[in-house]
Amino acid sequence: MRRFGNTAPRKPTVGLPGPIWPPTRLPGCVAWYDMLETYTDGGGTVTAIRNMVTGSDDMAEATNPPALSLTGLNGRPCMAPDGTNDRLISSEASVFQPFNSTVAPLTMIAVCSLTSLAGARTLFGAGNSGVASSSTHIMQTTISLGGVLRQNRIGDGGASTTLNRTEGIPLGVPFVWSAGTDGNDGFHTVNLERTRTSIATGTAFARAGLVAADRTAFFCRPDSAPDTFGNMMTGCFLLFARRLPDSELLGIVAALMGRWRIPT
Repeated sequence: MRRFGNTAPRKPTVGLPGPIWPPTRLPGCVAWYDMLETYTDGGGTVTAIRNMVTGSDDMAEATNPPALSLTGLNGRPCMAPDGTNDRLISSEASVFQPFNSTVAPLTMIAVCSLTSLAGARTLFGAGNSGVASSSTHIMQTTISLGGVLRQNRIGDGGASTTLNRTEGIPLGVPFVWSAGTDGNDGFHTVNLERTRTSIATGTAFARAGLVAADRTAFFCRPDSAPDTFGNMMTGCFLLFARRLPDSELLGIVAALMGRWRIPT
Protein backbone atom coordinates (compact mmCIF):
# COMPACT_ATOMS: atom_id res chain seq x y z
CA MET A 1 0.00 0.00 0.00
CA ARG A 2 1.41 3.38 -0.94
CA ARG A 3 1.45 6.05 1.74
CA PHE A 4 0.31 9.49 0.68
CA GLY A 5 3.10 11.93 1.44
CA ASN A 6 5.85 9.31 1.14
CA THR A 7 9.23 10.91 0.37
CA ALA A 8 9.95 8.32 -2.33
CA PRO A 9 9.20 9.38 -5.94
CA ARG A 10 5.53 8.83 -6.70
CA LYS A 11 4.73 6.71 -9.70
CA PRO A 12 1.09 6.71 -10.81
CA THR A 13 -0.21 3.31 -11.80
CA VAL A 14 -1.69 4.90 -14.90
CA GLY A 15 -0.06 7.74 -16.86
CA LEU A 16 -1.45 11.26 -16.55
CA PRO A 17 -4.65 11.34 -18.62
CA GLY A 18 -6.29 14.26 -20.35
CA PRO A 19 -8.81 16.05 -18.12
CA ILE A 20 -12.46 15.06 -18.44
CA TRP A 21 -14.95 17.79 -17.50
CA PRO A 22 -17.76 18.29 -16.72
CA PRO A 23 -18.47 14.96 -15.00
CA THR A 24 -21.85 14.71 -16.72
CA ARG A 25 -19.95 13.96 -19.93
CA LEU A 26 -19.69 10.46 -18.50
CA PRO A 27 -22.71 8.16 -18.09
CA GLY A 28 -23.89 7.26 -14.60
CA CYS A 29 -23.16 10.56 -12.83
CA VAL A 30 -26.00 10.94 -10.31
CA ALA A 31 -24.59 13.59 -7.97
CA TRP A 32 -22.29 16.57 -8.56
CA TYR A 33 -21.88 19.03 -5.68
CA ASP A 34 -19.34 21.74 -6.48
CA MET A 35 -18.38 24.93 -4.65
CA LEU A 36 -17.03 26.34 -7.93
CA GLU A 37 -20.52 26.04 -9.44
CA THR A 38 -23.33 27.07 -7.09
CA TYR A 39 -24.14 27.12 -3.39
CA THR A 40 -26.27 29.19 -1.02
CA ASP A 41 -24.38 31.68 1.13
CA GLY A 42 -26.23 32.03 4.41
CA GLY A 43 -24.00 34.84 5.63
CA GLY A 44 -20.68 33.08 6.08
CA THR A 45 -22.17 29.57 5.99
CA VAL A 46 -23.17 27.14 3.24
CA THR A 47 -26.85 26.53 3.91
CA ALA A 48 -27.39 24.51 0.71
CA ILE A 49 -25.42 23.14 -2.20
CA ARG A 50 -26.98 22.17 -5.51
CA ASN A 51 -26.79 18.80 -7.18
CA MET A 52 -25.73 19.94 -10.63
CA VAL A 53 -27.12 16.72 -12.14
CA THR A 54 -30.71 17.15 -10.91
CA GLY A 55 -30.74 20.92 -10.45
CA SER A 56 -32.03 20.55 -6.89
CA ASP A 57 -30.58 22.23 -3.79
CA ASP A 58 -30.97 18.90 -2.09
CA MET A 59 -28.14 19.10 0.45
CA ALA A 60 -29.27 21.71 2.96
CA GLU A 61 -29.22 22.67 6.64
CA ALA A 62 -30.74 25.66 8.39
CA THR A 63 -29.59 25.12 11.99
CA ASN A 64 -25.99 23.88 11.81
CA PRO A 65 -24.62 24.45 8.31
CA PRO A 66 -20.87 24.28 7.61
CA ALA A 67 -18.92 27.52 7.45
CA LEU A 68 -18.08 29.02 4.09
CA SER A 69 -14.39 29.51 3.39
CA LEU A 70 -13.82 31.51 0.22
CA THR A 71 -10.14 30.60 -0.01
CA GLY A 72 -9.80 27.38 2.02
CA LEU A 73 -8.70 25.05 -0.78
CA ASN A 74 -5.71 26.65 -2.51
CA GLY A 75 -7.54 29.96 -2.74
CA ARG A 76 -10.78 28.29 -3.88
CA PRO A 77 -14.10 28.23 -1.99
CA CYS A 78 -15.05 25.25 0.14
CA MET A 79 -17.29 24.04 2.92
CA ALA A 80 -15.50 24.17 6.28
CA PRO A 81 -17.45 22.14 8.89
CA ASP A 82 -16.48 22.44 12.55
CA GLY A 83 -16.48 18.71 13.36
CA THR A 84 -18.95 19.27 16.20
CA ASN A 85 -22.43 19.56 14.70
CA ASP A 86 -22.15 21.05 11.19
CA ARG A 87 -23.76 19.08 8.39
CA LEU A 88 -25.76 19.15 5.18
CA ILE A 89 -28.54 16.59 4.76
CA SER A 90 -30.24 15.49 1.55
CA SER A 91 -33.96 14.97 1.05
CA GLU A 92 -33.42 13.60 -2.46
CA ALA A 93 -33.08 9.96 -1.48
CA SER A 94 -33.92 8.75 -5.00
CA VAL A 95 -30.47 9.94 -6.17
CA PHE A 96 -28.89 7.31 -3.95
CA GLN A 97 -31.25 4.42 -4.69
CA PRO A 98 -28.97 2.83 -7.33
CA PHE A 99 -26.73 1.72 -4.47
CA ASN A 100 -29.26 -0.43 -2.63
CA SER A 101 -27.40 -3.67 -3.18
CA THR A 102 -24.35 -5.36 -1.70
CA VAL A 103 -22.94 -5.71 -5.21
CA ALA A 104 -23.90 -2.26 -6.49
CA PRO A 105 -21.12 -0.62 -8.52
CA LEU A 106 -20.21 2.93 -7.56
CA THR A 107 -17.50 5.55 -7.70
CA MET A 108 -17.11 8.48 -5.28
CA ILE A 109 -14.71 11.36 -5.85
CA ALA A 110 -14.08 14.35 -3.55
CA VAL A 111 -11.77 17.35 -3.24
CA CYS A 112 -10.77 17.75 0.42
CA SER A 113 -8.25 19.01 2.94
CA LEU A 114 -7.85 17.70 6.48
CA THR A 115 -7.98 20.07 9.44
CA SER A 116 -7.54 17.42 12.17
CA LEU A 117 -6.20 13.89 12.45
CA ALA A 118 -8.07 13.07 15.67
CA GLY A 119 -11.07 10.81 16.04
CA ALA A 120 -13.54 9.28 13.59
CA ARG A 121 -14.73 11.97 11.20
CA THR A 122 -17.36 11.41 8.53
CA LEU A 123 -17.15 12.98 5.09
CA PHE A 124 -20.25 11.36 3.61
CA GLY A 125 -22.81 8.82 4.73
CA ALA A 126 -26.07 7.29 3.53
CA GLY A 127 -28.36 5.04 5.54
CA ASN A 128 -31.72 3.31 5.57
CA SER A 129 -33.02 4.19 9.02
CA GLY A 130 -33.03 6.98 11.55
CA VAL A 131 -32.74 4.51 14.43
CA ALA A 132 -29.07 4.41 15.38
CA SER A 133 -29.24 0.98 17.03
CA SER A 134 -30.68 -0.77 13.98
CA SER A 135 -29.73 1.34 10.98
CA THR A 136 -27.57 0.04 8.19
CA HIS A 137 -25.31 2.72 6.76
CA ILE A 138 -25.21 2.01 3.08
CA MET A 139 -22.01 3.99 2.63
CA GLN A 140 -19.73 5.88 4.99
CA THR A 141 -16.39 7.54 4.42
CA THR A 142 -14.35 8.50 7.49
CA ILE A 143 -11.02 9.98 8.46
CA SER A 144 -9.46 8.75 11.68
CA LEU A 145 -6.41 9.12 13.90
CA GLY A 146 -3.16 9.43 12.00
CA GLY A 147 -4.68 10.59 8.73
CA VAL A 148 -6.23 7.27 7.73
CA LEU A 149 -8.99 7.70 5.14
CA ARG A 150 -11.41 4.78 5.11
CA GLN A 151 -14.39 3.63 3.13
CA ASN A 152 -16.59 1.78 5.63
CA ARG A 153 -19.80 -0.16 5.54
CA ILE A 154 -21.68 0.16 8.81
CA GLY A 155 -23.83 -2.93 9.38
CA ASP A 156 -26.81 -3.66 11.60
CA GLY A 157 -26.34 -2.36 15.10
CA GLY A 158 -23.42 -0.14 14.09
CA ALA A 159 -20.79 -2.80 13.32
CA SER A 160 -18.14 -1.28 11.06
CA THR A 161 -16.26 -3.03 8.25
CA THR A 162 -13.32 -1.19 6.69
CA LEU A 163 -13.29 -1.91 2.98
CA ASN A 164 -10.49 0.35 1.77
CA ARG A 165 -8.02 2.70 3.37
CA THR A 166 -5.32 5.20 2.48
CA GLU A 167 -2.81 6.09 5.17
CA GLY A 168 -0.65 9.05 6.08
CA ILE A 169 -2.68 11.92 4.63
CA PRO A 170 -1.15 15.18 5.93
CA LEU A 171 -2.93 18.17 7.40
CA GLY A 172 -3.75 21.22 5.34
CA VAL A 173 -2.83 19.76 1.94
CA PRO A 174 -5.71 19.73 -0.58
CA PHE A 175 -6.09 16.44 -2.40
CA VAL A 176 -8.52 14.59 -4.66
CA TRP A 177 -9.74 11.34 -3.15
CA SER A 178 -11.74 8.61 -4.86
CA ALA A 179 -13.10 5.20 -3.99
CA GLY A 180 -15.17 2.70 -5.88
CA THR A 181 -16.15 -0.89 -6.41
CA ASP A 182 -17.79 -3.19 -8.89
CA GLY A 183 -18.89 -5.40 -6.00
CA ASN A 184 -15.79 -7.59 -6.03
CA ASP A 185 -12.75 -5.38 -6.46
CA GLY A 186 -12.39 -2.01 -4.79
CA PHE A 187 -9.99 0.86 -5.11
CA HIS A 188 -8.80 4.06 -3.51
CA THR A 189 -6.90 6.85 -5.19
CA VAL A 190 -5.31 9.93 -3.70
CA ASN A 191 -4.60 12.36 -6.53
CA LEU A 192 -3.19 10.09 -9.25
CA GLU A 193 -1.93 7.31 -6.98
CA ARG A 194 -3.81 4.08 -6.56
CA THR A 195 -4.38 1.61 -3.76
CA ARG A 196 -6.19 -1.57 -4.71
CA THR A 197 -8.01 -3.91 -2.36
CA SER A 198 -9.82 -7.12 -3.21
CA ILE A 199 -13.32 -7.23 -1.83
CA ALA A 200 -15.23 -10.46 -1.53
CA THR A 201 -18.62 -10.62 -3.22
CA GLY A 202 -21.30 -9.56 -0.79
CA THR A 203 -19.05 -7.25 1.22
CA ALA A 204 -18.94 -4.31 -1.15
CA PHE A 205 -19.12 -0.65 -0.14
CA ALA A 206 -22.91 -0.62 -0.28
CA ARG A 207 -25.44 -2.64 1.69
CA ALA A 208 -28.85 -3.88 0.66
CA GLY A 209 -31.71 -1.67 1.80
CA LEU A 210 -33.39 1.50 0.64
CA VAL A 211 -31.72 4.81 1.41
CA ALA A 212 -34.24 6.71 3.53
CA ALA A 213 -35.20 10.32 2.94
CA ASP A 214 -33.14 12.68 5.11
CA ARG A 215 -30.59 9.89 5.77
CA THR A 216 -27.89 11.01 3.38
CA ALA A 217 -25.48 13.66 4.60
CA PHE A 218 -22.19 15.43 4.34
CA PHE A 219 -20.09 15.59 7.50
CA CYS A 220 -22.11 13.27 9.75
CA ARG A 221 -23.49 9.79 10.13
CA PRO A 222 -27.17 10.55 9.54
CA ASP A 223 -28.90 8.70 12.37
CA SER A 224 -31.83 10.06 14.34
CA ALA A 225 -29.07 11.47 16.57
CA PRO A 226 -26.32 12.30 14.05
CA ASP A 227 -22.77 11.63 15.20
CA THR A 228 -19.13 11.26 14.09
CA PHE A 229 -19.19 14.77 12.63
CA GLY A 230 -16.50 15.54 10.08
CA ASN A 231 -14.29 18.58 9.69
CA MET A 232 -12.75 18.06 6.25
CA MET A 233 -12.71 21.16 4.10
CA THR A 234 -14.59 20.03 0.99
CA GLY A 235 -14.88 21.67 -2.40
CA CYS A 236 -16.48 19.03 -4.60
CA PHE A 237 -18.17 15.65 -4.30
CA LEU A 238 -19.11 13.39 -7.25
CA LEU A 239 -21.03 10.13 -7.23
CA PHE A 240 -21.38 7.70 -10.13
CA ALA A 241 -23.69 4.69 -10.26
CA ARG A 242 -20.97 2.57 -11.85
CA ARG A 243 -17.32 1.83 -11.39
CA LEU A 244 -15.34 4.19 -13.59
CA PRO A 245 -12.52 2.59 -15.59
CA ASP A 246 -9.05 4.02 -15.08
CA SER A 247 -9.13 6.26 -18.14
CA GLU A 248 -12.33 7.98 -17.00
CA LEU A 249 -11.55 8.05 -13.28
CA LEU A 250 -8.12 9.60 -13.66
CA GLY A 251 -9.43 11.99 -16.31
CA ILE A 252 -11.92 13.36 -13.77
CA VAL A 253 -9.23 13.42 -11.06
CA ALA A 254 -6.89 15.34 -13.37
CA ALA A 255 -9.63 17.89 -14.10
CA LEU A 256 -10.33 18.38 -10.39
CA MET A 257 -6.65 18.78 -9.60
CA GLY A 258 -6.51 21.54 -12.19
CA ARG A 259 -9.65 23.26 -10.91
CA TRP A 260 -8.33 23.29 -7.33
CA ARG A 261 -4.70 24.07 -8.30
CA ILE A 262 -3.33 20.80 -6.92
CA PRO A 263 0.09 20.02 -8.41
CA THR A 264 0.55 16.72 -10.23
